[in-house]
Amino acid sequence: ERMKSANKSQLEVEKIAIEKKTQEHLELLARLSFKEQAFYGKSAEDIKNLAESTEGKDFLNNCSCGYIDKVFSAVEQNPLLLAVSSSNGNKGLHWAVITNHLNIVALLISKGASPLAINGDGKSPLSLAKSKGLKDMVEVLEKNLV
Repeated sequence: ERMKSANKSQLEVEKIAIEKKTQEHLELLARLSFKEQAFYGKSAEDIKNLAESTEGKDFLNNCSCGYIDKVFSAVEQNPLLLAVSSSNGNKGLHWAVITNHLNIVALLISKGASPLAINGDGKSPLSLAKSKGLKDMVEVLEKNLV
């Protein structure tokens, strides 16, 4: 009887662990637009691992700093970087808008980044540009809505 109880407890622990992992996976997928999910054909885990890597962190930093040559080179080598987000859910496109780098915004859009991708605060690059009053940026982002 004790063995059955122990096995049942172990099964419950495993079930909770699977449910938690599934929830984390769904939350990460929710941050990706459908276009990104289809385009990349990668798992949320692949994207998370890339985001936590030096390559992913450097990419987000370069988008934020406006280093167009580095951003261009990185995306050419690994388009999956477009789906990478920082711990607050900001993707490269969010960071380019926040730091007002129109050239980076135009580049990322041309490579397939979504102006409607949602960060951890529920904000898209487009909504951020509007809230900051960045008219030229809003225009570029609105022209590329899908």
